[in-house]
Amino acid sequence: MFLSENLLEEINKLKLFQNPFSLPEIVEQIRTLSSHPSVELNVEKSGRANQVIPWLKLGTGKQTVLWYGFPHANEPFGGSTILALLELLLRTEIGNAFLAKYTWILVPCVDPEGALINASWITSYPDMLHYFMYSHRGEARDQVEWAFPLETENYSFHEVLPETQLLMELFHKFNPSFVHSIHNSLFNGMFVYTSHYWEEMRDWFQSLVGKWLRTKAVGEKEVAVCKTFAPGIYSTYGMEDVLGDASEEVDLDRLAIGDSAMGYFKRHFNGTFFLSEVPVLHDPLFPSKENYDLPFSEALYSQYWRERLSLVAENLRVLWNLVPVEAKNDRVGRSLSFFIDRLLKATEEEERDDEKRMSMLDFRFSQYYNYRLLLASYAGIKDIFKSRTDTSIIKDLAQLDNKMQGLIREFYVSTAGLTFERTSAIVRTQLALGLGFQEIATNRRKP
Repeated sequence: MFLSENLLEEINKLKLFQNPFSLPEIVEQIRTLSSHPSVELNVEKSGRANQVIPWLKLGTGKQTVLWYGFPHANEPFGGSTILALLELLLRTEIGNAFLAKYTWILVPCVDPEGALINASWITSYPDMLHYFMYSHRGEARDQVEWAFPLETENYSFHEVLPETQLLMELFHKFNPSFVHSIHNSLFNGMFVYTSHYWEEMRDWFQSLVGKWLRTKAVGEKEVAVCKTFAPGIYSTYGMEDVLGDASEEVDLDRLAIGDSAMGYFKRHFNGTFFLSEVPVLHDPLFPSKENYDLPFSEALYSQYWRERLSLVAENLRVLWNLVPVEAKNDRVGRSLSFFIDRLLKATEEEERDDEKRMSMLDFRFSQYYNYRLLLASYAGIKDIFKSRTDTSIIKDLAQLDNKMQGLIREFYVSTAGLTFERTSAIVRTQLALGLGFQEIATNRRKP
């Protein structure tokens, strides 16, 4: 199929919802769409939170492709993108051509438990404060995409999650020629990872930068070991790459992470693995990249953490120590523990590198990430103790509330001008990225 304005026009015509789909809405949409005679619905038990994972099979093509959404618990737009893809496939002429060319395996939500944990901000989107307060991903062992088995000379991981097991089974059962893992970055522009690269991918990517999104910036890679193919286009990576690049800096005894889906697929299959990152937030300061006129240590620690976080750190510490063990050990509790651990470490004395400078992007990302940790920790602790009547807990909560009010006001000032990208813009961009890279990879790798 020729990549042309025709495809973008069809994507642009799709009628899309204003908010990302929550898990119940995804399930309801799947029930409706799966009644189509060409769609085969399959339902797998996830093994966590008594949730199930529905996945769909449709199309008659020789090449099998696999798309999945909710790769991380707080990245819901992939589910909406797959539902938009279904609309395109089942109700347009160009969709008929795609159905004839490919057999499609579609998993709108690969992490249903994570979707439920993030339901509060998803259903209230685009409420900025709610997003920062109730966005949860948590530690690596709860992340479906980072729980693939790995065995190296110095490190092993075999605590495979049930949802990860399902992805593995789909990989091995269908041996897809193309996989699209649909992600959302925080704010610094769109970017992608691909296991195979051709020049047409650069042209297609560049044609989509700023087409629907307010953000016109190109995002930077998250891991130094990745090769840069073109601005915004990077090579996929797995834990073997990360460990090999930083083997002396990693404490293997404390590492609790598996291989990535990218790494596992590359080790076992010959197809193209593609991962898209489209930003949720638009920061009008980007794509500006000037350096702050402050050393790294002062900008990151003294200016933000040392003066502000210390106001609430002790209350957080006291209340967290009172949280029941069972509440700390469920998935939300582990997520909060992850957040609070990083918050408290930020108040500890450590050496600062006063010679290192921060770019505006680094500083803004750090600022937003820190607010997320702080606000989510606050909201989570409040939720755990909301029904408690202990005098001491009520007192500590009141002190925490009092100190947080100023920080919440500061949050609104610091995020002034920051806006959510439109759901329709995110979905259209992810859909166009996936279909374009899929076509290029398939056409260039024909036997």
